[in-house]
Amino acid sequence: MKLKKEKAIRINKNGLRYVVQPEHIKQQAVKELDEGKLTVKEAMAKYEVLTRTAIMSWLKTYSIHKELYLRPRFSTDAQRRQAVLDITAGAITVEEACKQYNKSINTIKSWVSRYANSAILANKIDNMDNKSSCESDIVKNLEKALKEARLKISGLETLIDITEQEYKFDIRKKFGTEQFK
Repeated sequence: MKLKKEKAIRINKNGLRYVVQPEHIKQQAVKELDEGKLTVKEAMAKYEVLTRTAIMSWLKTYSIHKELYLRPRFSTDAQRRQAVLDITAGAITVEEACKQYNKSINTIKSWVSRYANSAILANKIDNMDNKSSCESDIVKNLEKALKEARLKISGLETLIDITEQEYKFDIRKKFGTEQFK
């Protein structure tokens, strides 16, 4: 006869009581959530879970829709710029970018506000009409310089990305942080 493990009551280092549910109970809760029988709040109450994070962890582990809960935490600067370029060029909508990059609409909008000026300028230069041969030569020289600058920037951004990943620290300046005098 196989005995089912029952829930265990534990106390954390701060003296708070919490319940540790066995695997089959977690799977049952996730099944009910997947089927829409319970909301996360209702599951927290029913299964005596203190934090929403615990339920989300169960969903990441046991859900048939794991990909919805397994969001990549970080996007590279190049991915953000590409998303903004696609949005400003009209290739995709903000909602499509949310699905494609698995980010919230507010995240995508913050990317657009941060990178849109450079993307719009690049589009305008790429789509500019040539009116005269003199202007055409100037435009060609500017386009060539722009392509070289973009290539250099891309190389430097890649170098920064690789350095950040290898050495596990941020190189880029954080916007909005208070500066020391």
